[in-house]
Amino acid sequence: MILAQRKSSQLSVPQTQLVTQRANLGANDLVNWSSAGLLDDPLNATTSVNILPNNFSAVSAGGLGLKIDIPPPSTPGVTPPFVFQTLPVPSIPTNFASGDFILFTGLQPTITPPVGNPGPLAITFDRPIFGAGAQIAVTQTPQYGAFVSAFDNNNNLIGSFSIPGNSSVNLDNSAGFLGISSDIPNISKLVFSSSEPQGAIGINDLSIVRIKKVEISAANLDSSGQYWGTNGEDEIDLTVSATLFGQRQNDKINGSESSDILHGGKGFDVLTGNGGNDILVGERGIDLLRGGGGRDTFVINAGQKGSGGVTNADIIKDYFRGEDAIKVEGVSPENILVSPITSGEYQQLTTGLSLPFFGGSKIEVISTGEILGLVENNPNLTVNELTF
Repeated sequence: MILAQRKSSQLSVPQTQLVTQRANLGANDLVNWSSAGLLDDPLNATTSVNILPNNFSAVSAGGLGLKIDIPPPSTPGVTPPFVFQTLPVPSIPTNFASGDFILFTGLQPTITPPVGNPGPLAITFDRPIFGAGAQIAVTQTPQYGAFVSAFDNNNNLIGSFSIPGNSSVNLDNSAGFLGISSDIPNISKLVFSSSEPQGAIGINDLSIVRIKKVEISAANLDSSGQYWGTNGEDEIDLTVSATLFGQRQNDKINGSESSDILHGGKGFDVLTGNGGNDILVGERGIDLLRGGGGRDTFVINAGQKGSGGVTNADIIKDYFRGEDAIKVEGVSPENILVSPITSGEYQQLTTGLSLPFFGGSKIEVISTGEILGLVENNPNLTVNELTF
């Protein structure tokens, strides 16, 4: 087979790369398919089977939502998709590692060799990612071409790769790893397929790159000394003084040892100023603000937190009275109430967000009830200490 003899093939699309080793993907999230359901003994007809619909949802260990789509088979008698574990006995013979949980497109076990559902197996992510991959095996033949394609949120193809695949019954972890990565978080869907028109597809744990940590120096800044993060989840370390914009999703931004201006944008952002006199602007979504050393300014905005109470508010972790400042924008001082956090709100915060919090004050808009910020370890904060 020509495809099986190739080292790899690639459509020429910029910013995407083939990954053939799980360790080289640099993943920071994972989907173990045992969460979708386990079929204890798929070869035993008397076993009560736990099959899956052709379209179902899953959640990664890090909380990323996925939708899995496998078209119904055209061959009668082929099972729906299911998950099985590759224990030595009994199980479907594979060359994954012993104990792996395998998402399988389905097969007709009464035919030898078994006819399977060739897929494709499509995985759509709730938000764009940098990359993902899994080991893959296909029934019917010991050699085949295995393919992975990536699409953006407009369903435009942004990269497609193939590797020569191999299948056996040795249970020796020799199934090939097939992944794709991008320089930016623009992968919204992955599609696994093969060259075998009647071969079922199986993949093990899906490794995911949700965040890529980057270190920003002067060379990365624009002419105004600014840096803009991606529309995905960012983890950014500044090495020079700069103004940084996190944009969308959940960002972790660490300032330099000099004075910085850090904007979280949308999402649950963690902003840490470190040294210098920093300005930390949480903006939309829940944000965790740490000033670090220096005289820092924490900026909170009316009209961006909604009606979710304390679980939607920005959390200011290290405000030092007489040294740091809290600036409230979009509302007048007369329309602000500062009061201690109640025990009920404390319970709501710690259980709802699973965050350690040691009490303090809340900053609330009187006319709307919107809670803008929580100031930890400062239960006696007053409106007069705020700036507008």
